[in-house]
Formats: sequence, C-alpha cells, structure tokens
Amino acid sequence: MRETCAASGSPDAPGRAARPAGPQTGVVIRDVVVGRLRAGADTAVLDEALQGLLGLPLEGLVEMHVGQDAGLAPGSWDYVITADFADADAYRAYEADEEHTRLRRELLDAVSEQIARVQFEIPDVQVQAHHEISGESSWVEPPPRERRRR
Repeated sequence: MRETCAASGSPDAPGRAARPAGPQTGVVIRDVVVGRLRAGADTAVLDEALQGLLGLPLEGLVEMHVGQDAGLAPGSWDYVITADFADADAYRAYEADEEHTRLRRELLDAVSEQIARVQFEIPDVQVQAHHEISGESSWVEPPPRERRRR
C-alpha cells in the first residue's frame, strides 16, 4: 500500500467539513502514530484499518496520511498514521470516536507488536504553507540562538 491522504474539503474526503478559506491563526494538533507488525501479521488487516481511518467523517480533521514503510532504512517501523486537527478538541473527539476506537482495538492492535504515538502543536501557518505553496516543506527553521562569547 502506498501512502494515502485524505484532507478536509477535498474531493477525496466526502463527509468531511471543509476548512475555512483564508489564513488561519493559532496552532494545529499533529498526531503521529508508528507501528511494528507482529511476525506473520496479515497486511490485508492493516490495509483495512488504515483505509478505515481515512474514511472516518471527522469534524476538525485538516489532513490525514497513512502508509506502510518504504523500506529505505533498516530498523524502521512498519506503518505510519499522521493526522492534523484544527485544535485539541478535534483531536479528543477523534480519540473518543467509536469507529476509530473499533478500528484501533479490533484491527491495529490485532496485527501490531508495538505502537508509539505522539501529539504536538504546530503553528497553523506551517500547514497552510505546505498546502498552498507547491514544493514547500512544512518545516520552519527555528530562530537562531544567541551565541555566548567566552
């Protein structure tokens, strides 16, 4: 399975609320999940879970990507889920969503040996720049630190 994306308001995301037009302010919550499959795990079950996540009709979901490891580096995890949410409440609603919970419990937990996840805040302008400027990265260089003189 190649990396797949669903974004709110896109033709690929029926049922998702469109993101308001114009510049956004504040922060976006990014959820990053990586998993390692159990030995002999059925990757069809993993695909079903990942595709199921993409199909969730979630209010406040800005964008979601799912995919399996490309195999470029040894020791990498087997799959990834990244999701950007409009705010912490939208992320909490995703965590509490019954279908999300079912997909995680019945499918992802069944095929995964380990799952690691982290949520962090990113300035919303980074997400806007990534979507609106072709070829741009969502990385913003932190300001340089003052150097101490000895």
